[in-house]
Amino acid sequence: MTIILRESERLNALITDFLLFAQPPKTNRGIWNICDLLEETVELFRHSPEYRESLEIHCPDRREKIRAFLDADQMKQVFWNLLLNAAQAMDETGTLTVGVERRTDGLPQRKGTEWVTVSISDSGRGIAPQEKDKIFEPFYTTKEGGTGLGLSIVHRIIENHEGVIKVESEVGKGSTFTVLLPGLQEEKREC
Repeated sequence: MTIILRESERLNALITDFLLFAQPPKTNRGIWNICDLLEETVELFRHSPEYRESLEIHCPDRREKIRAFLDADQMKQVFWNLLLNAAQAMDETGTLTVGVERRTDGLPQRKGTEWVTVSISDSGRGIAPQEKDKIFEPFYTTKEGGTGLGLSIVHRIIENHEGVIKVESEVGKGSTFTVLLPGLQEEKREC
């Protein structure tokens, strides 16, 4: 019975990934505090089967108010996929660090734009240079049993939000995925 339940959960996740990739849901944007969304996603992750007690997670201060115009459910999906990949990239132990900040130096082609950046770093295996260019391609995976859709879905959601996702990685030292989302112009005042 346990095997049947586990396999049905795996198949359900696979079908969900296929459907999200094939026909992403309509974006339903509103103004959201990124720190709150991250906190909720990390808390869910801590109670999921993918989480291990030996993982150390560092998160931003939830009292900080950094808001953006986005679809909360889709952004939680982005954070979930990135947290899951980070955990899977580490062996039994490791450190996962989540960061959030506002900045204006996001992209040279969009100078003067204020960005909200979310970074998720792991102390895992890292990504080989020849694989780095392929990780956002649909169905590309280096994981046994992986679908190769998680990062493709992340990439598509970020693009739909007029944002960018970057990856920095060094083999044996870990990876950092940075999501840049357009910030709110009135964000300079306290929320």
